[in-house]
Amino acid sequence: MRDLQELGLQTCGRDVLPPPTAQQIALVEEIIGRPLPQSYLTFLRFCNGCAPRLDYFTVENEWGEHGYLVAAFYHISAKTVDTDDSSEVVWQYINGDPEIPDEIVPIALTPFGDSIYLDLTELGDGRVVLEQHGLPEWASGTLPANTDLVIYVAPSFEAFLDLLITMPEEE
Repeated sequence: MRDLQELGLQTCGRDVLPPPTAQQIALVEEIIGRPLPQSYLTFLRFCNGCAPRLDYFTVENEWGEHGYLVAAFYHISAKTVDTDDSSEVVWQYINGDPEIPDEIVPIALTPFGDSIYLDLTELGDGRVVLEQHGLPEWASGTLPANTDLVIYVAPSFEAFLDLLITMPEEE
């Protein structure tokens, strides 16, 4: 796994949160009905809710290569499903789109409000996907205008972390 110090992880303008407890992890795993990947748990134990300095990643798909930013990773701190903290995994999960399968877990967001998920379904097998709200310009004309895209990002959380770099300077 990548050296997590390389990512330049910073708190998001609040006190540093302690790593999630076994009880908090168990709550999330009970809600989703699946264990969380070890690489994701290692990350949370290192930095439980943070913004990476290396925040840029690219995705290549049928429309070409496109860049995205990670604004922040959600934290795990809820002891019950009655949390009111919108930067918390459980809150995002409980208040998210009811059409998203239970085994898809919100882990981060972009500066534009798009969500980054761990897909723990049998088909997803731990991959990371991004749900882009609204049809991006590069896909217009190929899909209906009100379409949200689910974009494959990486085969695992560990591979996702390996993609993160500093945003390149525009030429």
